[in-house]
Amino acid sequence: MKKLFALLIACLLLSACGGNGDEHEPDIGQELELGMRFNEDFIYEIWPDENVKIHRYIGSSPDVIVPSEIDGNTVFMIENWAFLPFYSEERFNYFFSGYDLGIEYNDLIIAEVETLYLPDTLIQMPFLDNNKTLRTVNVPSSITEIRPNTFAGSINLVEVDISDTVTRIGLGTFHACESLISVRIPEGVTDIRVNTFNGCISLEEVILPSTLISIHEWVFYDCVSLKEIIIPDNIEHIGAHAFRNCKSLREIVIPEGIIELSNLVFSGCDSLEKLYLPRSLEKITERTFEGMPLATLTIYCYSDSKVPELLDWHPGKFNIEFIDE
Repeated sequence: MKKLFALLIACLLLSACGGNGDEHEPDIGQELELGMRFNEDFIYEIWPDENVKIHRYIGSSPDVIVPSEIDGNTVFMIENWAFLPFYSEERFNYFFSGYDLGIEYNDLIIAEVETLYLPDTLIQMPFLDNNKTLRTVNVPSSITEIRPNTFAGSINLVEVDISDTVTRIGLGTFHACESLISVRIPEGVTDIRVNTFNGCISLEEVILPSTLISIHEWVFYDCVSLKEIIIPDNIEHIGAHAFRNCKSLREIVIPEGIIELSNLVFSGCDSLEKLYLPRSLEKITERTFEGMPLATLTIYCYSDSKVPELLDWHPGKFNIEFIDE
């Protein structure tokens, strides 16, 4: 096994020498001088400033607690996909192409990670996308941004604990996280970007912050289990297809401040029974209500708003009730 670790270290050392020009990145000479180290759980590297970068999880437990320190040095970074298993022998051979490890794929006992706890010392959230075994993970308090597609395609991810320090969530962050049930977006986040929850077919609840200003296109597309959502009062924009195919939604209240409803925003919301529209609404498109169950839907609005005129112009036939009566 020691021979395996030594060869793994040599492999990762050679693959890490390219650098990306980041100010924390040691040059090739320093990297060669310092080299890689390992313990029973991680292959890691101590940088010139004595911070630790973890390159690969090699432990045997599916429940991983990443320490804040290794060898008395702060763990400040984790390589992207460090917890991703080798799903196949082909992947294993590709990763170690050109290296004679002296061991076969079937001899590996590295665990497939199911629960992951990350320390509050990280300066960047590692990519954990397409991890088919990960079920729970935290975003630590040292993180302010979740980068695009960070968890995308992690089909068994059920729970993500997002720190209140996060103020920016990238597009497609939870795309196709098919087992995700509930998410709380922290205060301070102003935008939910394109495809953030697209394809989260088990998602039942999303708690949105009062600071939210914009829900972009395709955000909740195919969230077929989403039963309820409270849109914050400060919202100014809801993009096209935002709630498309949310087949379990029964009621939506659009707050004051929204002036336009985009194309197909509620298309495929087959269970939608009540839609509340604000006085501020000034524009709907010809395709705004396309694919909606108009026969069973009641639209609630104010009689002195522009909404009745907009609906009268629209080709669809609507059941309308005035809120102020």
